[in-house]
Amino acid sequence: MKKSINFTKFYPLQKILDLKIEGSFNRTWSGKYHQVRRKNEKNFEPIIGSGLVVRKTALNKEEFLGDELLNIIACSGIIYTIISNKFPILYTGITTGDLKTGVFGQGRFKHHVRKLLAALNNSTNHTQGWHAHAQERHKFLSENLDENELSTALDDIFVSFAHVENPDQYEGTAFDAFKHQLLKQTKVITVLNHKKMKTMPSMVNLPGNFNDLISDAIFPNYQDSIKPKFIDGDYENIVHFDNFVNYERFKKLLAWARTHSELAVVEKTVGGYTNQPSGLNGVPMVVFAELGNAGKALPNKWICRIPLKAKKSKKISITLPTRLLKKNIDQTKIEMGIDTNFKPTDIDEFIEAPNAFVTF
Repeated sequence: MKKSINFTKFYPLQKILDLKIEGSFNRTWSGKYHQVRRKNEKNFEPIIGSGLVVRKTALNKEEFLGDELLNIIACSGIIYTIISNKFPILYTGITTGDLKTGVFGQGRFKHHVRKLLAALNNSTNHTQGWHAHAQERHKFLSENLDENELSTALDDIFVSFAHVENPDQYEGTAFDAFKHQLLKQTKVITVLNHKKMKTMPSMVNLPGNFNDLISDAIFPNYQDSIKPKFIDGDYENIVHFDNFVNYERFKKLLAWARTHSELAVVEKTVGGYTNQPSGLNGVPMVVFAELGNAGKALPNKWICRIPLKAKKSKKISITLPTRLLKKNIDQTKIEMGIDTNFKPTDIDEFIEAPNAFVTF
């Protein structure tokens, strides 16, 4: 018999979280991130960031919590899902701890809040799945934030919880259930999860107020023109590489492209292009570009095209626009296409030092 995973209703974050945010909001943040090495780790951080500082993310006093939360407050092993009534985002996370210390307090949620707000802290790795939404949220807050009440920066966030033993086995199962239901209500989702999740079969009982919450959601008008990205992992179900090394190269290229994409740039798959450098014509691609009204990449607004397949005897490559080509580059390091595009002759050299090839 399948295990049942019973989620609480979605709670407004402001109701269940004792949240303290300080700082001076930086409206001029560029939306860019970079990698910073500390000790033996490389973390992504926003460059300068929003200027906000997350001081406290504690679970609220029990008198402010509903019966559903009180029933699981002392339980270890939690799956939780984050959504918004202003942005079509989705994140599912887990902890082997409890609500007070595993999710909130010194638990995982303080990192989520920093990533949502592009708030700097040395202990938080701003993983790539959160970048696009942080950029969108920053644009929205630049026009709407009440700087006398900084906690309102997250007044659109709702969270649901479920207690389950071995939550890591069911994280993907829960995520898939929420994603399936959310796609019934909105055509575009920004998935914040970045890693692969396990999907042990189970019966997922979604929050009772889920449909009403999403039906009443009001997404910002500017999203209609920006067309938010849909980032969902590393395309492991559609790539075709005959060796593991090429897939690792693909993921590194993908991570680089996501880090260097501006707010209006969309990530999408296409069936292939003509007039590319050798070996890349007609190959399915992930393209990063601004889109026109017809949903096609604008000619001078694309960043790169990354192949979704490569033959065993060939290394994966990347197509780049010549407008980004670094001046005075050694011409032996690149191969030009028929159109205004090029590829590196040694993809590993590009992955190691992309700034030696392109300038933004």
